[in-house]
Amino acid sequence: MDKKTQSTKRKRGGSETSTTLNVAETIACLQSGTANIPELLARFQNFLLCKGLDVIGEGSYRRFLLKSRAAGATWAIQTHTDSQFIQQIFRTALRVVHGLNAQPLAHKLQMLCEKVTHEAQPPQVFSDAWRLCCLTGRRSDCTLLLNSTTRGDPCYVHIKYQTFFTCLWLMARIEPCIRSLVQHWLETRPTEAASDYRSLAQAFVDDKKFLKCIAQCFIHSVAHVLLSLHSHLETLSSRKVLKSAPPSCK
Repeated sequence: MDKKTQSTKRKRGGSETSTTLNVAETIACLQSGTANIPELLARFQNFLLCKGLDVIGEGSYRRFLLKSRAAGATWAIQTHTDSQFIQQIFRTALRVVHGLNAQPLAHKLQMLCEKVTHEAQPPQVFSDAWRLCCLTGRRSDCTLLLNSTTRGDPCYVHIKYQTFFTCLWLMARIEPCIRSLVQHWLETRPTEAASDYRSLAQAFVDDKKFLKCIAQCFIHSVAHVLLSLHSHLETLSSRKVLKSAPPSCK
């Protein structure tokens, strides 16, 4: 193994360690509501470009990116780093959701979150009848159906939880959603440009409004879910302390 190869491996190893630390720090900041959202949006747009161009190029862009990265191209290294970082953010956020099963008081919420993350379709609103909210145990005439495509009893929650569960669904289905959005974007292109990869790729890169809108949607979704869960668990913890704390005076 030559010195250049050894140096490249050391750099990549250090970069991976740094990325892991940055992910942990970013997750903590998202939970506390102190994350650098503009930076996350910028990194997500690189991730989106990577995924979108790969859809447009039918898998050829990823091979080109990895080849350019191996050759030491700065843009490719940065794009790949940002893409890996965003993927780890969303995977770690899902692990936080799955980790609710370790919280005795959050078992019901964890069960509902699991249903949403395995759904192919987003939660659906119903206002045609009174239904029991699975989370609060109260009846409401406007509810959200969490499991419209999976087997089992239907799970409804109050409409006030729509933002949380919809954001959770987006967070869990990020890659299929992006592929679908890019496919829809392609369908809006002129027919004569459909077979011209270069012009399509450039048009996609230049569509800043589309890229910004998608980035905001997903970054604000993961931020909302993590902050909401953190606040919810803090509330449950304080209730537990209040219930279990011995009286301070007789």
